[in-house]
Amino acid sequence: MRCKPTLKAYKYRIYPSDAQVVFFAKTFGCCRFVWNKMLEEKQQAYKKKERIPRPTPAKDKQEFPFLKEVDSLVLCNVQLQLEKAFRDHFRNRKQFKLPKFKNKKDKQSYTTNNVQNSIRVDFEKSLLYLPKIREGIEIELHRRFDGKIQSVTVSRTSDGKY
Repeated sequence: MRCKPTLKAYKYRIYPSDAQVVFFAKTFGCCRFVWNKMLEEKQQAYKKKERIPRPTPAKDKQEFPFLKEVDSLVLCNVQLQLEKAFRDHFRNRKQFKLPKFKNKKDKQSYTTNNVQNSIRVDFEKSLLYLPKIREGIEIELHRRFDGKIQSVTVSRTSDGKY
């Protein structure tokens, strides 16, 4: 019998450069845009009592080329999060309300997955490497970790810290 590996989450503070802050703002905006667009499609079908569609962010890239500037896995994760929110609602309507539209004032974050070692941490230089960001992001590594990175969530607090 094989044991499942234990998953652990570590939280670190990052100090992005000005260009990286712009990239993060674009990514947060694209996530919000995709969430709201897919939610609108689902809500319209739900109100008309039709079968709820499973829209993908890939079909919107032709119409909205700015979506190509961000990591595609980020947009896929938005789709998965929205699907889970609807699934939770239909399983337990008392506990989970229908998903709501996101706005700029809400918490801003995005999650990306580690595919083909696209996410790396350099402990000697204290740098974090993410997809679509060539130069590393300065990171405060207050403790080391062992193991493989599954995913990374970048979030921005209301006072501008990452």
